[in-house]
Amino acid sequence: MSSPNETAEAILIVLKKILKWILFGTLLLVVVLFIGTKIEAQWEWHTYGKYEEKVTIKFVKFIEDKECSKEFPYMYVITNESSKVVEQTRFSVEVRRVGYSNVINSYTHIIDNKILKPNETSMSCFRTTAADNKSELIKDKEVNYSAINKIVEFAK
Repeated sequence: MSSPNETAEAILIVLKKILKWILFGTLLLVVVLFIGTKIEAQWEWHTYGKYEEKVTIKFVKFIEDKECSKEFPYMYVITNESSKVVEQTRFSVEVRRVGYSNVINSYTHIIDNKILKPNETSMSCFRTTAADNKSELIKDKEVNYSAINKIVEFAK
């Protein structure tokens, strides 16, 4: 028979080996998941990202002519310079006064369903209201527009 100390030491050795294998397995799993996410990100970029970068959104400054109505006085232009057909473009608009960093408009989300073949352009009018007064249109002429959270869906 073995003494209680020998039994305790044997159990401790077995527990150390089990913990070592659990730690090794966990580390291996983390490495595999990290590599998998990097491969997926690369695949995503090669499949969509490099084409999405070639779909640009530009804004035309405050318009008061026949192009846009007084209710929708702002214009954006979407240009598809990719080799794929665009089915839909979604983005949000942020407006800032020139020289300032705070966003002065309320949440403005645009969904453009115009199908754009390569090298085609789409123009449309939109409205955005002031953040502090939801019903008042922004009429400042010295502002910068930017499109954020752009999502482009391509034809399959």
